[in-house]
Amino acid sequence: MYFNPRLIQLSKLVKTPVSNLDGERIGVVNDIALYDKNGVAAYVVVELYNQLGTENELFALPWEILKLQETDNAILLAIDDKMLTNAPAFKKEDWSNANQKQLIVAVYEHYKLHSSLEKHAKLYDGSNNKGIGNSGEPHTFEEGQLGKTSIERAGIRDKEKTFI
Repeated sequence: MYFNPRLIQLSKLVKTPVSNLDGERIGVVNDIALYDKNGVAAYVVVELYNQLGTENELFALPWEILKLQETDNAILLAIDDKMLTNAPAFKKEDWSNANQKQLIVAVYEHYKLHSSLEKHAKLYDGSNNKGIGNSGEPHTFEEGQLGKTSIERAGIRDKEKTFI
């Protein structure tokens, strides 16, 4: 079996600059959220540099859309700026109060990473996925959550709306 992993120290990723596809520094890694059961990265939290409408907001980005740039000492965000601007975001002070399950679903749906979401759910459960359907939507909701979008259920903002 071939096994040659490259390990990354999370402490060195926090405060690492984030660049867009044009090489411009657009933000910095604020934190990294790991699943409690297996230590796999659920998402990377990025704070953008004073961009319109993003003051005091954090963005949860799937690991799959990030690329480490060893030569530039930065992380490359492998999506266009428009997709990032329209991405689910949350206020710094509201992060700990957000429904993490719904946040993860909303983020992976936004970036169209349904197969990655399914993989994360299976790794987390250690068994077949029981809670997420083909659309990435959970099958059951708490009372009062039915009829809301995954972004609304997560307590995060979508484009121009704030749901917290």
